[in-house]
Amino acid sequence: MEEQIIKIIQRGKNRVHILLRSDGAFTYHTQNQSQGDWGPMGLDCGIYDSPETAEEEANSRIWWLRKPL
Repeated sequence: MEEQIIKIIQRGKNRVHILLRSDGAFTYHTQNQSQGDWGPMGLDCGIYDSPETAEEEANSRIWWLRKPL
């Protein structure tokens, strides 16, 4: 089983993917847009027990997620 995207949170030219990993745990990756194209997703940012925990951790660690829409 490959990683499965559970949720995408986008703020302008930045986004976070909440993912279900092949081992059943959850993580998140960041991704940036440049010249209209999305670049590669970053590395796993922690290993979590649920998609909610992964999203909470992303919100607490990534400053641009805390900016209002």
